[in-house]
Amino acid sequence: MGSFNVKIEIGDPTRERWIDMDALVDTGAFITSVPTSVLRALGVQPSGKRRVRFGQGEVRELDYCQTWLRFDGQEIMTFVLFDDEGTTPLLGAYALEGLFVAVDPVAQQLVPLEEIHI
Repeated sequence: MGSFNVKIEIGDPTRERWIDMDALVDTGAFITSVPTSVLRALGVQPSGKRRVRFGQGEVRELDYCQTWLRFDGQEIMTFVLFDDEGTTPLLGAYALEGLFVAVDPVAQQLVPLEEIHI
């Protein structure tokens, strides 16, 4: 599958302030990640640490939180990792599912799910 970016917004816990960013859609990433400075600028505090294995095999412990994410007018509370400065924000599978969107790899876009399979 080719990779592509979408515009998202990360919000503070009260949904009063938002920061726009381009995020790489990454269905191989479980949790969304953004540079730490973005979350700090919004006043978001870590709620814990998790071991994270990156695609190239590196394992690190990163802070995580729950905060607001907005895409295409939809707002959800989701898990977000505090990632290193200069890293590309990733929109992970957990948030994609919470937004009820699917990846269209041919058109390189996110499309609303018509129905939910259980």
